[in-house]
Amino acid sequence: MRIPGRKIWRAFRELDEFSDEQCRRFVKRAWGGWVIRVLASVLVIGTFAATFLIVASVMIWVHRSLDLDNRRTFSDLQITFSTAVVVVVVCTAAPLMALLARDFVLRAFIWRVLNIGGVCSECGYALYGLAVSEGMACSCPECGAVTQVDPALVELVRNKRGVTVAQRKRSAGRDPGYFWTPRKLKIAARVFLTAFVVLFVIPAGVLGVNELIVRIEARRAKGRFTSAKTLSGVLGLSTAVVLFEDQTELTGVRKIDLELQKLYNTKGLEVAAQSNLPQSIVMNESPAAWEFAARAKAPASDATAAQVGQYEADRKRDIWRSAVVAAMEGKDLRDAMRAIGASDPIHEPVPVIGSRDGGQVRLQFTWGVEFAGKLAIERMRLAAEEGNHARFEESLRAALSVIGHNSSIPVLGGWWSVSRLEAFLWSSLREAIVVRPEWAAGARAIVEAKPFQPDLVKMIEVERLVERDSILSILSNPDMVRFNRFTPELVRTVGGGGPLPPGRVGWVGENIAMNDRLFDIARAQAEAPPWNRPAVPALASDLVLAPVTRMAWGWFLPSFDWSAVNRAGMRVWLAIEQFRVKEGRLPRDLQEVELSQADRVDPLSGKAWVYVVNVNAKTLGEAKPSGGYLLYSKSTDGVDDFGRTGDPTILVSGGWGWRMPALAGRDVLINAELK
Repeated sequence: MRIPGRKIWRAFRELDEFSDEQCRRFVKRAWGGWVIRVLASVLVIGTFAATFLIVASVMIWVHRSLDLDNRRTFSDLQITFSTAVVVVVVCTAAPLMALLARDFVLRAFIWRVLNIGGVCSECGYALYGLAVSEGMACSCPECGAVTQVDPALVELVRNKRGVTVAQRKRSAGRDPGYFWTPRKLKIAARVFLTAFVVLFVIPAGVLGVNELIVRIEARRAKGRFTSAKTLSGVLGLSTAVVLFEDQTELTGVRKIDLELQKLYNTKGLEVAAQSNLPQSIVMNESPAAWEFAARAKAPASDATAAQVGQYEADRKRDIWRSAVVAAMEGKDLRDAMRAIGASDPIHEPVPVIGSRDGGQVRLQFTWGVEFAGKLAIERMRLAAEEGNHARFEESLRAALSVIGHNSSIPVLGGWWSVSRLEAFLWSSLREAIVVRPEWAAGARAIVEAKPFQPDLVKMIEVERLVERDSILSILSNPDMVRFNRFTPELVRTVGGGGPLPPGRVGWVGENIAMNDRLFDIARAQAEAPPWNRPAVPALASDLVLAPVTRMAWGWFLPSFDWSAVNRAGMRVWLAIEQFRVKEGRLPRDLQEVELSQADRVDPLSGKAWVYVVNVNAKTLGEAKPSGGYLLYSKSTDGVDDFGRTGDPTILVSGGWGWRMPALAGRDVLINAELK
């Protein structure tokens, strides 16, 4: 193999006695004519192209197979050097193989001249260096035979004194026919060294320093996790610290909830077997997934096939709920409802999760006691239909206690189950009172006796620590930090969506400061009354982890507003229905209704509720208020939009979803007809 810079003719010992200049001309002459040169060039170029494609394909396959671009597994330094190896192999393999192909062809031509076209045809004596005639004939000194030799041998001819004819005079120590002179070698060495430093040493140093910084910041992040003591102080409740590896024994309402699930599974399977239903219905129609739905009503005679199908589905739903609750009815269910109704959630400790090595500490996230709460609400509705007053009040107390239990723990993740369960309760309670209006006084007394008011400010402070630890858990993982710094898409996933700027993650102190700033804004909004909240300032930041703080989005406030206005409005609505039963008529205005001063104030506007007795036919047809009157809130802007416009579409109701419509410019109808 010829190494770049070495003389190929020195690979043949037959040419050792000739000068470099003479050998260079001999090798050039040995190539032959232009046809041979073109064919040789095609071979060399083809070898280069084929080698490049094959090696590049193999190296790309290896790179992908080893997943070398995965920053979760490999560091930036490892990825850089592995990629550099791939590039170097691909870039050097093709030129090297082309050089080998060229040398193979050239050696073949030189060998042909020296061993076939340059020897005696009779005895095989070497004729190079001997005198050659003009007709390219040379006489063999060994046997005297005359042989036609290759024209390239003319470059190696000697005269009678033994001196080669083609010998040129040259200065001492210098070979002008050799490209790699000492000066050029020195320049090439310096260029190579400079390129090596710029392309490898400096990037390696930068990446090494970056890796060191990432690991230092990761250790800082691990040291700034929330402690169990801090979290307990923010909760302001009794806590029970539980390690990740340990399992806790459920107590109180949670334990009863689990027992009710077991009772439902047992009785549900019995009902399914008796009704020839698939056992999967027990899981698919579990109370944990029950939502409020008005009872199925027989379709009109001209109903479409879709309407008839919907009626059949609703009817099957009602039959299943009624049958399974009836099957569960007995001492176990009755005792569970009474125990839940008499429970005090404030005295139950909040489980706090920690690790043995003192790492991240967080609340045990649970989605509330959904099962027992929804079972109690449906039982309450069925009791009203059956006329069982004791069971109705027993279930109402249990449902209120479950909601109070869930809302007592200031965790935003648990609040969503509270808001949905509360909406389920108020919708079901309105339906039950419509069926049994004489029970309004007792229901009002129970609702007023079991108040619950979630502490939004405390919830924000707990969420501040939760989101702070979410950021720290990412920053404490060097692989995640490296990955995030170069791939914002992962942060978009972790952050919950939304456009993110390209750039760095930002370090521990910067992210924590931004997290606190976002929650300070959220707290300022929570502390202000709904009708006078400060505007949310725009925060410009290149910290791509900051959007993980969900509280900054501001969509939690409408949900709290919906719950607050319906909770307060239900007390007023029950008072109106109680007055109607007692007096036999609707009150002319709310001054006739016995209400506390606090109950007379709409929590969204800070003004009095709007009560309209005489409702026109258009509003009755479109808004469909339950009871034939309107009870609504002026909402956060404090403007009586319906009174100003008379447009019933301004009245909104519901509050089932997480993201509620903007309430400004709308009025919230409390006694909307159940749908």
